[in-house]
Amino acid sequence: MIFFHFAGLKELRPYLFMVGLSGYYIRPTVAMKRFIIAPYLKALIIHAPGRIGERIRKTDNYMCTFNKIFRTTLRVMRSIVFGDYCLYYKGRIW
Repeated sequence: MIFFHFAGLKELRPYLFMVGLSGYYIRPTVAMKRFIIAPYLKALIIHAPGRIGERIRKTDNYMCTFNKIFRTTLRVMRSIVFGDYCLYYKGRIW
């Protein structure tokens, strides 16, 4: 493999990351976690100051529509089903 990039990677909490592969209906395997995701997170943590996933979110002043709530709920459920969450702590990934 020459290059791999996680465009959907998000840091939800310190040490808790969402990989973003569930959008492609892919469940990360143990090999992917050990040989791709863990080294990627390690490099980001070493070279990126502060929290990786920090970004300013636009606030919506209007009430959430049913469609927004429905889409968000589906995304969260899909992320749970496809095991999109990874815990990376002290060089180990779960």
